[in-house]
Amino acid sequence: GYLAEVKTLAEGKREEALARARLLAAGSYRLADDPTVSRGDPAPLAPSPRLDFAAMDAAVARLKAAAANLSLADASQQAALLPINSQIIRLEGRVLGRSEINNHLNQDLLLETATGIVKLYCTSRFGFLGDLFPKATRPADLVNHTVVATGWLRRGTTSWLDVDTLRSSSGRISQSDHPVWSTVAGAIAALLGILTILNI
Repeated sequence: GYLAEVKTLAEGKREEALARARLLAAGSYRLADDPTVSRGDPAPLAPSPRLDFAAMDAAVARLKAAAANLSLADASQQAALLPINSQIIRLEGRVLGRSEINNHLNQDLLLETATGIVKLYCTSRFGFLGDLFPKATRPADLVNHTVVATGWLRRGTTSWLDVDTLRSSSGRISQSDHPVWSTVAGAIAALLGILTILNI
């Protein structure tokens, strides 16, 4: 998940700073430098502190536990749940819809749970174009399979789930990339707003 990516990034920055420090101490940059046009040693990188992620790990664990105990009916009845205010949720049920090439763009996917049916929205990292290329597991490949769906529940006139992952009982996983496209859409909307204000 995203916390794991943050941990990996922090560890990578720390290792990068240590590696440069070792190279500077060993004089490796001077040995590799052009003697006719010396560029000198690069500046040392500021050491990255070792961060304590215990609090974030605990928060993620609590969120997962809360999501696991929240049913579709409970989540859909929350009065404050608007399309812009999503609810992280984990649902178990059977995927319904057309299968294989008839649903190549994931346009007809539903999740049938014990307390109701919710529409599934899945997208690739490259939008609908990415759905045209081969993938190990497409969402449509899981039609009529029991899955655990994680994502962001939103509600307008009806409820829908912006899918993060679909995991079948056999271990097949379909990954979606809604956070990427939510960020892109938000950035475009902000840019259009700025251009409108500036009358460009």
